[in-house]
Amino acid sequence: MATHIKLITTSDGKYVSIGARVFNYYDRKWGKITTEPDMSGWFDVRHDDGTRACLNGDRISTYEPPVIR
Repeated sequence: MATHIKLITTSDGKYVSIGARVFNYYDRKWGKITTEPDMSGWFDVRHDDGTRACLNGDRISTYEPPVIR
C-alpha cells in the first residue's frame, strides 16, 4: 500500500512536509511542521521556543528573509 505524503508549497517555492524546518515570517520564528495540512491547507508549526502557530504555505519559507526597514 502506498503512503501519500501531503506536500506544502512554501512562499519561496520549495516543497516541504511534516518534520521540515521552516521560517514563519509573520512571527519571525523558526520551527518544525508537526501536522499534515488539512483540506484547506492549514497545518501546525512548533517554534524552537515551544510556541505553536497554525499556518499555511503562504506564511512560511525555507530561509529567513531580511527585515526591510
